[in-house]
Amino acid sequence: MLIKVEFFGSLRGVVGKRELRIAVKKRYTMGELLKYLKKEYPDLKKSEGMTIVFLNHCCFNAEDELKDGDEVLLLPAVGGG
Repeated sequence: MLIKVEFFGSLRGVVGKRELRIAVKKRYTMGELLKYLKKEYPDLKKSEGMTIVFLNHCCFNAEDELKDGDEVLLLPAVGGG
């Protein structure tokens, strides 16, 4: 299975790439993918709680199973006054 992960804003700088294509085993969940990304790119942990994540442009549950061709988007939260 191949999953596309896109990074936006400051998260691109953390990862050093605009997108990754990650081959995953069957029955891989969103929670497992996010855990993997934090392990591979430890600086992503610094923005935990301030990152918006979408699965196929929708909200998700950590238990949602990934399917071939899924797209995961990671965006830094934006604030202002």
